[in-house]
Amino acid sequence: KAHQKDGEKSPGNGTGQADVSVELNNPEENQVYFRISFYLPETEETIYTSKIIKPGQSLYEITLEKEMETGEYPLTVKYETFTADEEMTPRNGAEVNCTLVVT
Repeated sequence: KAHQKDGEKSPGNGTGQADVSVELNNPEENQVYFRISFYLPETEETIYTSKIIKPGQSLYEITLEKEMETGEYPLTVKYETFTADEEMTPRNGAEVNCTLVVT
């Protein structure tokens, strides 16, 4: 299981596995679509990119693009937002730095 060191939730998985239990939400009151990516800044690898998450939708189980071994990894969670229409025009975004701890 993995967790974020500063007390907030972060992705969790088992040693050598790519399946992760998470809680990624796009609040129902949002007027934008989300796409969320997990990025390892030390190796410049993106290890997960979600499909579009519509307002009111959540993801609870994801599969990383690579298996993670036991250890601690700097992780950047990138949030991209898009207009909730057919054009899906890119909007603002955010990045959150945390530590992925795999035990």
